[in-house]
Amino acid sequence: MSGKEELHELVDCLPPGRVASARKALADLCGDLPAPSSQFPDARRIEDVLRELAAEVPREEWDRLPPGLTDDLDRYLYGTPER
Repeated sequence: MSGKEELHELVDCLPPGRVASARKALADLCGDLPAPSSQFPDARRIEDVLRELAAEVPREEWDRLPPGLTDDLDRYLYGTPER
C-alpha cells in the first residue's frame, strides 16, 4: 500500500470534529493550500446543478419511476435482491 493510500485510510477514519485540524496539519506540511472554493471561484454547488437538471425533466417522466426507487436503488442499479 502506498503512503498516499495509507493517508486516505486514516482520513476516512477521522471523526468529523477532527477533519479541520487534520487538514490544517497537512496544509502546514505542504505549504499553504488554497481553499477549494478559491480554486474554482465560478463553481456552482452540485445540489443547484442537479436541481436545475431535474427541473428540465417532464413530470410524466418522474411519474414513470417506481415508487420505491430510492428505498431499493441497489436492486434497480445492480440487481441485488429486493429488501
